[in-house]
Formats: sequence, structure tokens, C-alpha cells
Amino acid sequence: MGQARVPAGLKVLLVEDNEMLAEAAAELLADMGCAAVHCATSAEAAMDWIDHGGELDLLLTDVVMPGMNGVELAWHVREHRPELPVLLVSGYGDALLVEQQRHFPMLSKPYRSEEMSRAIGGVIGVLAS
Repeated sequence: MGQARVPAGLKVLLVEDNEMLAEAAAELLADMGCAAVHCATSAEAAMDWIDHGGELDLLLTDVVMPGMNGVELAWHVREHRPELPVLLVSGYGDALLVEQQRHFPMLSKPYRSEEMSRAIGGVIGVLAS
């Protein structure tokens, strides 16, 4: 199966509270030709950045974080910037996450470059069609 095409220069807001995982995700994004335009360690910091006009094409957010979780952030984005694609990322498979997959696409950790590329391509493709 071929790798999904991710538009070169795609501006991604990366939200991940684990610094090591954030660095790895940012490297994968860069390898795909994307730019992690901002890396936030919390949903609140990401929401503030978005609400103050941060330019981005995709929100890539971890689900499980202290304080506001990624699902709550995704709903905030859907309410205030409905045109913005959201991709949830999680290493957990509980019922809450299964339910959220009906509303937001999800990428499971750990993931490889091909899986991330396919997930991003799918999110961008769904909204472009």
C-alpha cells in the first residue's frame, strides 16, 4: 500500500505533554515535509495559541494530558475553527477513545512515519473532498 501524500509545507500545531515524544513527532513531521509551527505541552497552551491567531493547517494532539485533554481541545477547535482538521493521538484504547473515533480521526501510539503520513493524508483528504 502506498504512502498517503501529505502536502509539502503543511503547518501543524503539535500538542504533546511528553517532551521526548513531541521531539520524535516533530522529526517525523519534518521528514514528511511538514512544519511543526508550534509545539504546545498542554491543551490550554494550544488553545491560547490558536485563539490568538496562530497560523496552522492541522491540529495534531495527544489525548491524555494533565488538565484539559486532547478531546476537549478538539471540540473547542471544532466550535471555533470548524474548518481546521484535527488528528487525535493516543497510546490508550479505552472506551472514551473508541467513542471519540466517531467524531475525530485517531492515530494510535506508537506509530511509524507511514502510519502518521496515512493518517494526516486521510484527515486532509476528507476535508478537501
